[in-house]
Amino acid sequence: MDDLPEDENQRAPIIRFSLSRLNAHRRTLGRLTKTLDNVIASITEEYSAMLNGVGLASLSDDVLAYILELAFWNCRTFSNEESSTNDAVTLSIVCRRFRMVALSLPSLWSRVVSFAHSKKTVRMLTERSPRPNVILSTDSIDDFLVNLHPPSQWSGLELYGEFSKLKTGLKKISLASHSSFESLVHLSLYMHDPITDDWVAWTRPTVISSKAAKLLSHWSLPNVTSLMIGNVIPTQLECPSLKRLSLSLQQIRAGVPRKLDFGTLGGFLECFPLITDLSISLGNVKFINAVDHVSASGSSVPFERLENFSLRIYGSCDAISVAEIMNLINISSITRMQITLKPQNMQTDSLRRWLDSIFPSLMESDPYPRLVDFSLTVEHSEDVEINYKPIIAAIPHVRNLSLSVPGYKGIDDDVGDVLKDLRVLHLKDCNEMAVLSFFRLLHEKMTKRPDQFAKFKKLHVQRSPTSPFNKYIYGDLLKDRVVWED
Repeated sequence: MDDLPEDENQRAPIIRFSLSRLNAHRRTLGRLTKTLDNVIASITEEYSAMLNGVGLASLSDDVLAYILELAFWNCRTFSNEESSTNDAVTLSIVCRRFRMVALSLPSLWSRVVSFAHSKKTVRMLTERSPRPNVILSTDSIDDFLVNLHPPSQWSGLELYGEFSKLKTGLKKISLASHSSFESLVHLSLYMHDPITDDWVAWTRPTVISSKAAKLLSHWSLPNVTSLMIGNVIPTQLECPSLKRLSLSLQQIRAGVPRKLDFGTLGGFLECFPLITDLSISLGNVKFINAVDHVSASGSSVPFERLENFSLRIYGSCDAISVAEIMNLINISSITRMQITLKPQNMQTDSLRRWLDSIFPSLMESDPYPRLVDFSLTVEHSEDVEINYKPIIAAIPHVRNLSLSVPGYKGIDDDVGDVLKDLRVLHLKDCNEMAVLSFFRLLHEKMTKRPDQFAKFKKLHVQRSPTSPFNKYIYGDLLKDRVVWED
């Protein structure tokens, strides 16, 4: 604009013309921008599926398979057996690649359920899983077995039904399998009471009949590593490779304890001296014939390789039965113990007696020399005063300690040195007195036993009320070693 004439009358038309051209260029650029935006939006809409698919296309088949398995098992958590099969089918029809990967995953098609799947579904699952996990009800075995792979190819067997139908169910399975289960890895037997108002039926002892016991004793189970038994105690079962044993003995009907033959239970446990994991759940039960059982070893049943022990007691179990269980098994080799207690109607006396049966005050010194992980959960709505000194004294070498105990009043000063190897402490649903007692313990270790405090890694306080002042004081003391979670 420097070469414009000096005369304003001559400059005005030139400037007006220049502005007109600039405005025209701006309008053109605006139209081009709008057109370009429309083209981008159109292409994005038309090819969005392909563009989004690039991420999945870049994944290897192994990674995609892992994603599909996660999706399937996440859906299965919230669905029944038939719906979970439909979920697997849905994953297999998303696209060709999904179908190829889904069909290569036997875990998506492995559960075959007699009381939930039609013959058509069973045939489809049989084609897609060479080693199925078979779930049978004693009411629906006959027609179901015809459409399955031979029992020698099953990877798992779960048998459910009423006590009165157990022998018939075992007989049908034995005939179909010739009592041979070469590929079986997991076995579950879970019996339940008949739906009746007959109180006598609810209180019958859970003793397997001699004919049913004989059928089970002939089963060849060379590769079974996991065994779950519910409400029925076999007399003998040969599982030379067994690692994990779970016993669930319960009576659903409150106030009517289930009678369990203690001698049969002891003999059954002696069949598995080499297990590494033992889980026992007792609910509303009472043992009979306890004095009649003597272990082959002369005392308790030895478990030389046992590492993990879990005990859950709930309902109206009597303390004598709990003590008999603890005396029956030798768990001195365990490295991990989990105890869960839930007394009926929040009875404090039952809770105290259970704990005294599990951790008697006269317990031998250092009963669990290898125990490093210990968890105690008490499902109780009130604060109750309980003597926890024998518990702490019984776990002198514990490294990871988890307490979820509403009534826990805190650790005694004279047992503080017992927890000299403590690394991680988790307090959940404890009252403030318990939290503060452990803070004092850690403070004492820091000032008087720095070698012990140096081993400590983390204190996790969860849903346990603690005043802001104490949070500030002890939070500043432990710094990044304490985690608060409301």
